[in-house]
Amino acid sequence: MTYDILIRNARVLDGSGADAFSSDVGVSGGKIAAIGALSGANARETVDAAGRYLTPGFIDVHRHADAALLREGFGEAELAQGLTTVLDGNCGLSLAPIAPERKDEAAAYLAPILGETGEAFSSLGDYFVAAERARPRLNHGMLVGMGTLRVGVSGFAGGDLDGAALRALHQSLECALADGAAGVSLGLGYAPECFYSTEGLLRALEPLRGGDIPVTVHMRQEGEGVADALREMLFVARALHIPLEISHLKAIGRIGWRKTVPEMLRMLHDAREDGVDVTCDAYPYTAGSTQLIHVLPPE
Repeated sequence: MTYDILIRNARVLDGSGADAFSSDVGVSGGKIAAIGALSGANARETVDAAGRYLTPGFIDVHRHADAALLREGFGEAELAQGLTTVLDGNCGLSLAPIAPERKDEAAAYLAPILGETGEAFSSLGDYFVAAERARPRLNHGMLVGMGTLRVGVSGFAGGDLDGAALRALHQSLECALADGAAGVSLGLGYAPECFYSTEGLLRALEPLRGGDIPVTVHMRQEGEGVADALREMLFVARALHIPLEISHLKAIGRIGWRKTVPEMLRMLHDAREDGVDVTCDAYPYTAGSTQLIHVLPPE
């Protein structure tokens, strides 16, 4: 048997949680073709991985590379770190769909996180066409940002949505899901989503009720009020019977040290015991960044 790539003598971690095991791995056509003792095999390229670990590609579930993915060379740094899949459109901020009549407002909303985009995609389908044309080096998925949708139907107006604005939001949400969105993201710490009441948020997410479409959330608070913010989102998940992912779970400020995070982990554990499909992610460093507007009062 001749493989494109033959990796010999690796310590394989297969992602199942099992201990590492020694093995050769043969790759053909960009896919794993064989795992085991391949001493008699030939390959166009052979890699000696003695003393090293071989793992599946890493998946980054929280990126803001919606615009960067369209640029030449994107993915080189990610691949050097073992990342092979990224999920964009987080925190309510997705590069599509952008209502043409609110293009300038949407650009101002997205720029602090996504950078100057230069393009406005009126549908998620149009974005996926552009992404395919860019031929990114990575696998990628896209969440539809509820903040982007809200800017598209009502700009930065305060309060809950109702009537025609709520119907337009639901229509935009359903179109984005039909176009292939991997899920829905919220940015309740940012304007204009910070203006939702809990009841208004339930109405905005009503089309998702009882389904299996995941909702990820940058919660309303990440400092002193973060535990209450988590309680709100667990209430929403229970009320709508939806899968929930808490984005970058953390507690900012000394007041929460050694107290708030253990409390939230207990809340997540208890919710799962009650049957709520809830998970969380955390970034592996002790610094973060955000927009200045996030630390100002909503008004």
